[in-house]
Amino acid sequence: MIRSFLLAAAGAALLTTPVLADSAFGCKHLEDNPTLPSVEGKDGFFFRIFADLRMQHPFTEEVTTLMGKLSDALKAHGTTMMYVPIPTKSVTLPTYLPAEAALFGFDETVASRVYADQIERLRAKNVIAVDLLTTLKTTDGNDPPFFRSDFHWTSTGARKAAEEIGGMIKAMPDYADVTPVNYETKPTGSELAVSGMRRELQAYCSLSLPPVVSTAFQTVEVASADAALDIFGDATPTLDIFGDSAEAGRIDEVALVGTSFSDALVPNFSGFLAQ
Repeated sequence: MIRSFLLAAAGAALLTTPVLADSAFGCKHLEDNPTLPSVEGKDGFFFRIFADLRMQHPFTEEVTTLMGKLSDALKAHGTTMMYVPIPTKSVTLPTYLPAEAALFGFDETVASRVYADQIERLRAKNVIAVDLLTTLKTTDGNDPPFFRSDFHWTSTGARKAAEEIGGMIKAMPDYADVTPVNYETKPTGSELAVSGMRRELQAYCSLSLPPVVSTAFQTVEVASADAALDIFGDATPTLDIFGDSAEAGRIDEVALVGTSFSDALVPNFSGFLAQ
């Protein structure tokens, strides 16, 4: 009797266990990848389990307090700090998540609220925090802000983010005293970006995954069409993206401290930001 009950219970559990959807690219066991466990979403979008679907993005009160102190210290020395948390691919493109995303604990409402809470707590500490979720969230898969088979943003995502950040910079009181440098951005055609994520996932799929391709752009100073953009100050002389140091007698610099999102060449984030 006990044995029959256990077998019946096991059978019921098997019947209620959700089955992963068939892959459009012949992918198997993506969630078991020891390096980059992932799931395949709709229309060729892939999401990382730990970075995109996890619901515990720690941002403690200690962190916000320290960031507030850092912002105050920089301001005391004439520098304004702006912090830009990039929302996850999952909360930005939720309509392309697979049904099994919920099995890994993802909840769009909670994830959106967590992101908004980070912004609110930072601003409460006098940190200028930029909300990119409202800007990047979309249901348009034809021109998405993130690549399908990579977690980085496309040139569209980079442009929208730069426009939001640039708008906040221009709204600052000190910006009225700055003499902007004019820039022009032109498309240079489609370009294939290097993607470690796509390479990692491809080993688990029999068909070729969506290529990491985006329209590439080049941003140059209008006054000198041959001047290459150098937002990081690597070239000589240093390109001043907001101030005219030769005429103003002082240098108004914007220092971009970022990640692979900000220094990737194809999306052209730094170029869009300069413009």
